[in-house]
Amino acid sequence: ESFGVGKGFLQDKDDGDKAPADTIRLEVSGPEPGYLTCSICIVAAAKVLVRGELRSMPGGVYTPATLLMTKETSFLRLVKERGLTFDWGQHEAGERYSIQ
Repeated sequence: ESFGVGKGFLQDKDDGDKAPADTIRLEVSGPEPGYLTCSICIVAAAKVLVRGELRSMPGGVYTPATLLMTKETSFLRLVKERGLTFDWGQHEAGERYSIQ
């Protein structure tokens, strides 16, 4: 199991010059995080790209995680089939997010 902590805004809102106030913890569970998890994610991402699943996304500039970690693609299902889960844990507002 690996985890990361990040700060940002959980909702689309314009807070002007305010610094990000929301903190969230991401836990990734699954096989060995080096070679196994990396190769699982690369193959799943390649399948999403080859199948053209991102063509329906609205225009703009996206990070890979923004595109792949949505329910509009098969990425999450593909990595889950290989034993990988993502849990957004609890953030400061007390809500819990989980993609499994």
